[in-house]
Amino acid sequence: KCGDVYEGEFRRDRKRGMGTQYYANGDCFIGYWMNDRREGLGTQYWVSKGKKYDGEWQDDQPCTGTVSAISSNEEAELMEQRRTIAPVSKSPPTPFTKAPLPKLKLRTPNQVVFSEAALVRKSRTYAEGKVGRPYRTAQLRSGTLDESTMQRLKHSFVALAGGDGPKSYIRPAKIGDVCVLAGMDPAGMEVLLLLRQLHEHTKRNAMLFYDDFLDVVINFRAQ
Repeated sequence: KCGDVYEGEFRRDRKRGMGTQYYANGDCFIGYWMNDRREGLGTQYWVSKGKKYDGEWQDDQPCTGTVSAISSNEEAELMEQRRTIAPVSKSPPTPFTKAPLPKLKLRTPNQVVFSEAALVRKSRTYAEGKVGRPYRTAQLRSGTLDESTMQRLKHSFVALAGGDGPKSYIRPAKIGDVCVLAGMDPAGMEVLLLLRQLHEHTKRNAMLFYDDFLDVVINFRAQ
């Protein structure tokens, strides 16, 4: 579209791989692409509305994820990137009021997102035939954890924490044990990056709660 700018990977003149799409109205998408369509983990920023969607995309449509407010730091970073890469062709509309999102009442919302994200990634991994090859490739190259690894990590955490409730947690010293119990190479670059992100989500009282753990596993990308 006129005024839209894409920065990222291409294959055979099509968007394929990691990339960022800057839209003429000021919005932005950062994530994985397959044949000019959004596929896999990605974030859509609706800058004029002050909202973003983080989650899985399938056939260019959001399928499971979370909607939250864009932080002031994120908005400033997006604006800086746009100024240097893709100047806005027209000023995005400023809303009269950025209405707050309703308070989520689920005690462990990431359990719901985890289950759906795992199913989506499993469907890509086992997509059949020639038609399914691009989906298998998208899952393999996306850098996200596949369904089998996600499930092993989840079960390992639950075993070490002794449950999967909202108050279930492990101490930082046990975070590495989760990956080992899940059968992952503790010296691998993917695991080292995952461990760093898990430690960053540890609360001030030195606890990694189950829902925070799931959040990292869902949104992890080894790139």
